[in-house]
Amino acid sequence: MPNTTSQSRPFRVMIIIVLLFALFLAISNRTGFMFEEIHYEFSYSSQFPKGITLSGVSLTVHGVPDNPDYRYMMLILKDSDGTVVYRKTASGNKKGEARFLIRYLSGGSYTISLYHSFKQNTPFLSDIDEGLTLAKEEDRWVFSDSPALAMNQKAAEGERNDERALSFYLLPEDGIQSTDSTITSLAEALTREQNDPYSRVLAVHDWVCSNITYDYDQLAQKADHYEYSATSVLKSRSNVCEGFANLTVALLRAAGIPSKKIIGYAVGADGNQGWPQGVYDGSEFQSNHAWVEAFVNGRWIIMDPTWDSFNVFKNVEAESGEVIRHRYFDVTQELFALDHAVTDSNNFSSLFLYINYPEYQSNSEWKEFDENGTVPIVQNDSIMVPLRTIMEEMNGTLQLEQEKYSNYTKATCNVNNHNIQMWLDYETFYVDGRECRFETPPQEINGSIMVPVRSLFEAIGCRVEWDGKEGNQPA
Repeated sequence: MPNTTSQSRPFRVMIIIVLLFALFLAISNRTGFMFEEIHYEFSYSSQFPKGITLSGVSLTVHGVPDNPDYRYMMLILKDSDGTVVYRKTASGNKKGEARFLIRYLSGGSYTISLYHSFKQNTPFLSDIDEGLTLAKEEDRWVFSDSPALAMNQKAAEGERNDERALSFYLLPEDGIQSTDSTITSLAEALTREQNDPYSRVLAVHDWVCSNITYDYDQLAQKADHYEYSATSVLKSRSNVCEGFANLTVALLRAAGIPSKKIIGYAVGADGNQGWPQGVYDGSEFQSNHAWVEAFVNGRWIIMDPTWDSFNVFKNVEAESGEVIRHRYFDVTQELFALDHAVTDSNNFSSLFLYINYPEYQSNSEWKEFDENGTVPIVQNDSIMVPLRTIMEEMNGTLQLEQEKYSNYTKATCNVNNHNIQMWLDYETFYVDGRECRFETPPQEINGSIMVPVRSLFEAIGCRVEWDGKEGNQPA
């Protein structure tokens, strides 16, 4: 007789396997054991991980730098109460990946922190510190975007890379002395061995991070007289974020790289650990940080040399960091927006004004002056333009008041993160507290405040040109 028991055994084993697999699927659907594949990109640089992928039962960091400092990576997940629910260390593989198995996550949201180190028993350095959030929305998991991302993307939409704009971002300006001999000599030394523009940008970033110290004592004093210019920072080797940005931009421009200083808000820069209300509802809020963008290989790249440096000066003592990081070098808009919001992107725009002509050209759009029919005029060899129109085109503000203690009308402008104070029929004016002089004082003509365009707008970093070949047109 045939052995029916032995023949049925494979069948029973198969049934058991099928049942176990069905049970596995049922449990995974209830617990989130199997994750639908989602991605979040970090960086375009080889100096920092490229991104992260959640798929199946694993969370994988990919594009891990081929660097001994990244031999190990640590992943920490915290729930909405701040409780650590996952903490593991993984070593990188030959594919440049660090993989973490996540057996179970219930619904809700979790903050992600990533760290790296060359040894497991040494302190790990932060790559992402709780800024990135993994959340379950309905029946799927997502990486949540920062509330600042839309602001930053809107600012990036206005960035120009035409020849006229890029030539502007190579020029020296107030506080950014890119043609000073000390700046040009250092820029040449830093970049002479670099064969491509991207490498030159990285060399400048790394030098600033390694050699300039963040002055917490100066930040605490908030001294108005403190000098933030590139040459002063290079001489003192110490400053705050604005000085870091000015020096970086100056060195980049001296090396032939179009670049600009960006003004905005950074979470934690002034001790606050959250976003101001304006990030959510569009209301005005005060900036507290500065960083840099450079145009390389056909695109604008982001960098924050202040936050990539570990050099600090605090309580009259200097602490020098042994390493620098690249958490904020050429990162994606999504990653940068986790803790940076752009308020002034310093985007280049062209404004063409014609003498005695009722229309002006803003970039490629023609508009009419609406200030009582007032048009640009020449007076005492100065080109006088309607102040309110220019302020509105630059997204600035203008406030007029009659001073009680004098016979002068005061005009206060806030534009491009500059504060300007001037008085009608008075030659002295102030930009951010710095005294300047008009060649012809502001005056009221036909109910409009008229100002000399060159002396005022060059004082805040604008480029003013006269082109007599195009109908006597100042630009």
